[in-house]
Amino acid sequence: MRIAAATLSICFIAAAAPVAADNMIATFEDASVWTVAGNDIDTHSASADIVVDASDYTQGSGAIAFTYNFSGNGNFEVGMTKEFDPPLDLSDAMEFAIDIKGDASSQENIQWYALMRDVHGQAIKYYMGSGYAENDIPVHRPKDGEWMTYTFSLAELVWQEWGTTAFRPPSLSKIESVTFFLQQIGAVEDPGTTTVLVDNWRYNTSTTRMTTTVIDQFDYADTTALLGVWSENYSGGPESQAQSEATLNDTDVFQGDGAMELDFNLADGSQNWSTGQRMPLDSPWDVSELQVLEIAIAGDTDIPDTADLMVAFQDTAGNRARWRLRNALRSNDYDRYVLFTAMNAPTQWGAVNAWEEEQWDAGGDLDQTDVDKIVIYMIDGGTAFPWTGRVLVDNFVYHVPTGENIESSAEVTATRNWTIYH
Repeated sequence: MRIAAATLSICFIAAAAPVAADNMIATFEDASVWTVAGNDIDTHSASADIVVDASDYTQGSGAIAFTYNFSGNGNFEVGMTKEFDPPLDLSDAMEFAIDIKGDASSQENIQWYALMRDVHGQAIKYYMGSGYAENDIPVHRPKDGEWMTYTFSLAELVWQEWGTTAFRPPSLSKIESVTFFLQQIGAVEDPGTTTVLVDNWRYNTSTTRMTTTVIDQFDYADTTALLGVWSENYSGGPESQAQSEATLNDTDVFQGDGAMELDFNLADGSQNWSTGQRMPLDSPWDVSELQVLEIAIAGDTDIPDTADLMVAFQDTAGNRARWRLRNALRSNDYDRYVLFTAMNAPTQWGAVNAWEEEQWDAGGDLDQTDVDKIVIYMIDGGTAFPWTGRVLVDNFVYHVPTGENIESSAEVTATRNWTIYH
């Protein structure tokens, strides 16, 4: 992919030092902070229990022993959930890891995956194959009698296709809960019991597992330089009833030295008309292999809840595919949103939280091999007019995995206390 002249590529490299305590998400040393629930319990005869195992762990003083009596109904599941108040800010996370040890039953009959759910109810999922994913996501089963570390970058995350609240991409800045799931594989029809040990859920702020390419960090010298790249302003509707202006903001930034400020003015009667800013590319991009992008957005509490902020790729024929960041608009704080390009899940399961084809473009589907513009724009489908509002945009990037092995033998760093008798 050829990047526009005003952008650059960067690669985040993982630190070699041990995981620091302030990067820990969950230590699994207190069973009381975890709750167990799942559709295998609700619908069938399954049950589950969690206790602390103080004799077998990788770090600290114990691990959670998650015992799952599964019903014999394939694809059903039970999870254990920990909630965070206040929500976790994982906006600097580049890589996650977790230590897992299973038994013979889990190796044969059980797969695991995990969700990180934000305050909007949207989730980021990792490590379970999905028939609706754009690529072949690996299925992982706890290994028989061996502690394994599973490490994954943002580029290896997948979207949660069962999300039901539309137009709200997940935010890494406000993670409200994490859930570790055990799911019976579809081919197994007999009930059984497995115990899986879980320990040391953490993150790193750098990684070797992906390369990150900056679309724009908005570190411009001034507004003139910004508009030299984001050079196309447009307004929709009769008498330009939806208007916007782009300027450089060098004070309210997510990171770096600048952000793009978009000031929107939607006058009375401008329902369903859009306005925003476009960045023409030096030459067309092929984005057909991209799956995970990120963007930092700060909104405005004065923007009505009927409005949508759109981020889109546009091809040379004028067709667009877009994300709607409705949840980004009514917070004055920056959130770091994860954008997925999956498009082939049933819409009633929340596919609109990933990519969607825009209906009101040139009339066709986006040609992902021929993208020549990036577009950020506002639309309001309601009647709360007139109104004005400000949106800040920063740190727009995409991630590509490097293909490193996800599984490795866990390093047991904890020191056990042994009493030796002579």
